[in-house]
Amino acid sequence: MQSVVAFQSFHNPKICVKRVFLEGWGGMTDANSVRNVSRLKFSYRPHIDGLRAIAVLGVVLFHFGLEELPGGFIGVDIFFVISGFLISKSIYKEVESRRFSFYSFYERRARRILPAFIVVSLSTALAGYFILFPQELAELSKSLIAATLFSGNIHFYATSDYFSPGASQTPLLHLWSLGVEEQFYIVFPALVLAVHKWWPRAMASVIVGLIVASVVASQIMLSLSPSASFYLLPFRAFEILIGSWLALPRRTFPSGNLARVAAYGGLALICGGMLFITAKFPFPGLLALVPCVGTALVIWGCESTVGSVSRVMGSGPMKFFGKISYSLYLVHWPIAVFAIYIFRDINRWEYLIYGVASSTILAWLSYRYIEQPVRLRKDFWFPSRLIATSGCALAAFLVVFSGINAAQGFPGRVVGSVNDVLAYLKYGGSEEMFQKGTCFMNPEQTAKDYKADKCLPKGRPSVILWGNSHISQFHWGLRAPLAKRGYELGQITSSGCPPIIGLEVVARPNCGAFNDFAIAEIMKTKPDLLVIGGVWNSSPDDMAVFDKTLSRLHAQNIKVVVLGPPALFKRPVPIIIADRLTKGIDLASDDDLERSLIFSRDEALAKHFAGSSMATYVSILNTVCKDKQCPLSYFGIPLHFDIVHLTKEGSVYYGEALADKIFPTD
Repeated sequence: MQSVVAFQSFHNPKICVKRVFLEGWGGMTDANSVRNVSRLKFSYRPHIDGLRAIAVLGVVLFHFGLEELPGGFIGVDIFFVISGFLISKSIYKEVESRRFSFYSFYERRARRILPAFIVVSLSTALAGYFILFPQELAELSKSLIAATLFSGNIHFYATSDYFSPGASQTPLLHLWSLGVEEQFYIVFPALVLAVHKWWPRAMASVIVGLIVASVVASQIMLSLSPSASFYLLPFRAFEILIGSWLALPRRTFPSGNLARVAAYGGLALICGGMLFITAKFPFPGLLALVPCVGTALVIWGCESTVGSVSRVMGSGPMKFFGKISYSLYLVHWPIAVFAIYIFRDINRWEYLIYGVASSTILAWLSYRYIEQPVRLRKDFWFPSRLIATSGCALAAFLVVFSGINAAQGFPGRVVGSVNDVLAYLKYGGSEEMFQKGTCFMNPEQTAKDYKADKCLPKGRPSVILWGNSHISQFHWGLRAPLAKRGYELGQITSSGCPPIIGLEVVARPNCGAFNDFAIAEIMKTKPDLLVIGGVWNSSPDDMAVFDKTLSRLHAQNIKVVVLGPPALFKRPVPIIIADRLTKGIDLASDDDLERSLIFSRDEALAKHFAGSSMATYVSILNTVCKDKQCPLSYFGIPLHFDIVHLTKEGSVYYGEALADKIFPTD
């Protein structure tokens, strides 16, 4: 149920103000001819609601753990294109007719976005007060402040790092896309006004140029900072701009066979993307063009022709989910996060079915009683009242959420011993334990930053640890046991970089070069023992690549020990302990352990290395997790500070046990 943060949310910018989109459109001509958009008059676009339904259902099902839909997260890209098409169309029309007003534009945005946003944000904060522990509530308040300022994407880009607790446990992570979109519409209307005034014939060229620049920048940034490419506007702008390009004045739309081919081709791209694109692929970049172009083709093929695709997209269920899609987007992710906290024993299918059902019900209630009244009752919610009320609510949010953060989530809500455990969520010992920035490279660092004179052993006999954080975390705990045995210990490690030569890691562009550097240093140092470790994938293809690295080491007569996968939990261990202390649950229970995943991989790896001449396999799980129960704490101190990484005490606990396996006594 851990979702891949960095690939998991979207914003549905559904625009339903008829005056903006429909006013001034001429009558429809012959259905079999090519039409000019300026002459169309649609009271309802079934294909738009259908696209919204596909997008929102894809993302919701993905977030609730439907493994059969690995690319459901591309719903964000679908909605960005829809947003660009609908909103840009209204901007172009009003600018050309000299009726554009920034006040009116942002009043319409506020009417569409803010009512449900305010209610859901407030509800999430209230639920968080009763469900979350103080440190978590303080973190939630920070994301609420960022969301209120429509900068959630910047906040999550700045605060999400390798050692942060699972991003999937952040109830408002999904609001990053709302930030992207609103930042776009701060800039775009002014750009259209400027181009229309000074270079009116260059509008299409400017839009195309920006699309190309953004796509290229997004692809390049994937190799420099995948997180920036995912979260920040310059590298997402092309998705909205594709819709803006499609909405350009005097755009012609096809009919007949061409329209059908475009619509079906677009649907094929969207469905194929949801079925075959996975979180392992570099994204967005060029790959994001698959759902974006697919969405544009559906709109282009259906905009002037009511065909079979339009009829399917406008069917009852599609229309229903299309209408509630914005509210469904807002409510589903807090439900997905809080459900894990409340229902400890929920299984995969219960989580999926009940999660989708409850999200749908709440989304309909939000649409019916929050969105619609504010949108339709303009006699009561006239512009000045709407702006004043929304402004006061957002200002109050900033004050209240800043207070919650300043109060550190009100630690007085829980007993002192629980707060002591929760303090490990912000683990201060990781810098010293990992030797971050010196022997363990941070994500932005390269091999040039590695301090070989401080990190590699100088004497004999010697042991070197090579890999990522999952081996670096043992350095602290192995020092004393190895020193007793006469060994000098060193490490050459980097964040997120498995010790496999030739392996490209999307989230860590520096890994390839660092591993080349690492193996060169290892062969030069010639340690008496090389210990490598990570969260291994035990598939045959991955093991074949791994074996090539081991073969190179074996050819140099370097003795290798491979450590198996570490204990992996569903929630940060301090949260598990605090939850059990509060509820009086036995700490020995292993309900929160990712049991099937880690033990199946461990068994596959042990089988793979049985009888191998290239490496000796040591199972961490068999060493520490007696009867397949992995300890959470030692004398009340958490052994892990998140779902997998060890505290200093945990490193010592594991290190003592592993030293006996690495250096067995006769």
